[in-house]
Amino acid sequence: MHIAKQKEAFNFLWWYSIISFFCIVIISVVTGFTLSRFLTQNTLQLDAVGTEYFIQYLVESENASLYFSIEDKERRERNFSDLFKHVNKNPEVIWVKAYDLEGTVLWADDERFIGHRFMPNPELIRALSGKMTVASGTSGRPVKAEHVFDEEVPYFSEIYLPVWSIDRDKVVGVIEVYKIPHALFSVIHRGTRLVWITASLGGLFLYVSLFWIVKRATIVIRRQQQALGDANVVLEGKIKDSRHTAEALGSLLITTGVASNKNFFRDCVHDLAKIYDVRYAFVGVFSNDSQTSIRTLAYLDGDNLMENVEYKVSGSPSEDVLNSGVQFVPMNVLEKYPKDSFLREMNMESYFGAPLISPLKTVSGLVAVMDSKPMSLQDWAKPLLGIMANRLALELERQSSENALKLAVTVFQNATEAIMITDAEEKIISVNPAFIEITGFPEEEVIGQTPRMFKSGRHDRAFYEEMWNVLSVTGQWQGEIWDKKKDGTVYPKWLSIIAVKNKTGKTVQYIALFNDTSERMEMEIQLRQRQKLETIGQLAGGVAHEFNNLLTPIIGHVEILLEQASKQPEMRDALFMVQKAALRAAGMTKALLSFSRKVPMTFKPQSLLDLCLEVEHLLRHTIDRQIEIAVESSDDLWPVLMDSDQIHQVIVNLCLNARDALRDRLLENEDFQPSIQIKLKNVHIDKMFCKSHHEAKVGDFVCLSVADNGEGIDEASLSHLFEPFFTTKEVGMGTGLGLASSHAIVKRHKGWISLKTAKGEGTTFEVYLPRTEDLVVEALQEVSGRPEMQGAVTVMIVDDDELVRGLGRTILERRGYTVLLAEGGHQALEIFKREPSIEIVILDLSMPRQSGWEVLRNLRALDPDLKVIISSGHDIFHQTEVKDDLEPYTILSKPFSPSGMERAIRKVINPSKPL
Repeated sequence: MHIAKQKEAFNFLWWYSIISFFCIVIISVVTGFTLSRFLTQNTLQLDAVGTEYFIQYLVESENASLYFSIEDKERRERNFSDLFKHVNKNPEVIWVKAYDLEGTVLWADDERFIGHRFMPNPELIRALSGKMTVASGTSGRPVKAEHVFDEEVPYFSEIYLPVWSIDRDKVVGVIEVYKIPHALFSVIHRGTRLVWITASLGGLFLYVSLFWIVKRATIVIRRQQQALGDANVVLEGKIKDSRHTAEALGSLLITTGVASNKNFFRDCVHDLAKIYDVRYAFVGVFSNDSQTSIRTLAYLDGDNLMENVEYKVSGSPSEDVLNSGVQFVPMNVLEKYPKDSFLREMNMESYFGAPLISPLKTVSGLVAVMDSKPMSLQDWAKPLLGIMANRLALELERQSSENALKLAVTVFQNATEAIMITDAEEKIISVNPAFIEITGFPEEEVIGQTPRMFKSGRHDRAFYEEMWNVLSVTGQWQGEIWDKKKDGTVYPKWLSIIAVKNKTGKTVQYIALFNDTSERMEMEIQLRQRQKLETIGQLAGGVAHEFNNLLTPIIGHVEILLEQASKQPEMRDALFMVQKAALRAAGMTKALLSFSRKVPMTFKPQSLLDLCLEVEHLLRHTIDRQIEIAVESSDDLWPVLMDSDQIHQVIVNLCLNARDALRDRLLENEDFQPSIQIKLKNVHIDKMFCKSHHEAKVGDFVCLSVADNGEGIDEASLSHLFEPFFTTKEVGMGTGLGLASSHAIVKRHKGWISLKTAKGEGTTFEVYLPRTEDLVVEALQEVSGRPEMQGAVTVMIVDDDELVRGLGRTILERRGYTVLLAEGGHQALEIFKREPSIEIVILDLSMPRQSGWEVLRNLRALDPDLKVIISSGHDIFHQTEVKDDLEPYTILSKPFSPSGMERAIRKVINPSKPL
């Protein structure tokens, strides 16, 4: 029994030993297999992660996401081959494949895979959803159908890397990398051997071995993890820096590619600051012609864009950039440029600048980056700033050209001159709005046509041949030419033509500029007419003055003789004829003086309607009764400030002219119904009206129009109508002074006369007189009667005309006055000094050598209370420089009669008593 028990015990021990052995073996095998696989998987997983980081950096840095959208198969495979050429040189990499979104292989370094579709594939599907997948393990043969090897492999790592678009908004494909990590074989094998050796010891040693294996494996894994971690930190830093630089370069490329970006320079300094990792960046251009100062276009300080500044370049690194080219000072910039106050204020340490060189090889400014710390640059970063400077210079040139083009377009569209552009064959290619306004031709009717369509027919062939000869030799021509508008109107224009030539000197375009000079020509005609009238007026005034000196003694002596010949009828009749002729001559001189503005006027606020009705009443009894006369007026007619006698003369002159025009037509046609229409109305004159009427003025006016339905006035006579002595009537039928004197009178009333006429349709004269705010006053009736003369008064007559002096002596001595005569100023002063009894002086203002005004001042200096009568044949009241000095004096206008002289003397003797 003991033996049995021993045997049983032995058996139990044996079986226990066997069972324990098998348990220990099973535990050891399971433990060894499990630990070996765990060690292998973790080691391969860590290696796969490193490979994943490398491939991901490679794909992003090369923008490989764009390769998946390339349609050209050969180009796509070539790009992928270039991308992974360095990867394929790694002996651990078995293959690299690129899948599209459907799981089809677009490219593989093993061409047997290209075109195959591996779906469903869990790892591939997971990667297409945007998640990176790593499959790794151990195998003596392929574990999947697609794993085709020429030989068995012990270990593998299969990485599925999703590829995102540039904007990272979608997955565009998947890259698979299959590799055999030969470098890890020894580590894996060594770890596996240690596991199995410790597992074979069994039992108690199993745990010790397991602990040691785990510890050993842990140490190995930790070392690998540390090594891979350090590598990953470095790689992540490089990837981060590369991404930062890539983003900045990408932003810079986008910025420089958009030429129309209004913030172009601001965006550029932002990108440059990121690329060079600096705080300050700016772009500047010369601010003056002397090129001594720079004005910034964009200036960055940190993340803030500062206000643009201007600084002098003397003594700064910018001066060397502008003079010598690119300048790079990595540190101690203040030591090199101690005079630069800007660098000192900002405590700058480094500087990098490049000049902006235009396409014409001229320096226009510079671009620079700066920092308060030293600056280190990679090789690729140094030439980048020069490239960027060239791009900035091109942008400056583009903006300058664009601004010039905008200015040219603005000038073209808004020019008041018409502009027409033709090609070398003279076909019109462009016209501006002023051309359309002047010619009346719309753009679509002239484009493609030649300027010959505007010919008026006024110029012969020789004119145009001479024009083109000058244009071909000098490249330009200008002159006056007559052309035709769309409505057929022929008009003058001042035309300038310029030939535009290319670099070879060949004419490629013609530019024509012109203005409608019709208005200017009309103004020149009116100006010449005005100058002519002024010249004639001066002549007429001088002639009238001399005539008045001659008529004065004639009229005066005739009146004296008429008093003496009261009982001699025949002599009286003869004297009356002489007096009539003399008075008619005086009327002519008065008309001449009115034309030359040398007759005195008395202006009072009056109504034109009363004056027109008076003229109408007068004409009804003096002209042919067949002529109908009508007066029309507005109810609220404004008053005007006028000399009623002068305006009466104007109305009569215009009506008599109308009568003569009607009489001529009435003689030709007995059935003709002649009429004269006199109309009065209030009008407001604006600037637009003044543009077409040279003499018009802006304001309120009363318009007096006298219209007839006669034959009208021919074009040849229009320019001479207001000239004195011009008349279309037969000899003896008119003096030609009516319209001339009317024109002068209206001008003196600050108005003007306009004319509307058409041959066979009649004529309308319009007289415009300015409105006055003064109230209309009734004219005072003069007290008639012969003045009582008083003798025993000494009068001195000062006049250079002997006949006038003789008449004055005769008149006054017959009335009992003592008369002294002086023919000039010096003689008058001598007589006045030795004859203290002189009480009255009759002084002619128009004398040679010494003027009447100078004599008057000298006489007043000798006797301030001296009574003086001013005698003149001119309108001295309208000499503005002496008008105020005339107020205290009595005026005796030539020609004067004995009674007129008597009234003047009576007025100065007793001014309070009415005459």
